[in-house]
Amino acid sequence: MIEPVCERLNYPLSQALYSLDYFGNTSAASIPLALDLGIREGKVHSGQRVLLYGFGAGLAHAGVLTELQLDEQVAPPDIL
Repeated sequence: MIEPVCERLNYPLSQALYSLDYFGNTSAASIPLALDLGIREGKVHSGQRVLLYGFGAGLAHAGVLTELQLDEQVAPPDIL
């Protein structure tokens, strides 16, 4: 599902965040896991706008475009 969304938005797939490689299909936890990995890998920074979009069973889906305001006092630990 990530590929069609990136294609429709003309957004490079290489910049999309996903957690499937590390954790498998985690359903509702996929978005926060992918966001956490993006922060740890240095792909996501405070002040950036991010599109969070999830797909569920059947035709259920939802998304939000938000600007991240990360707490500077909290440093993410090293990647896995």
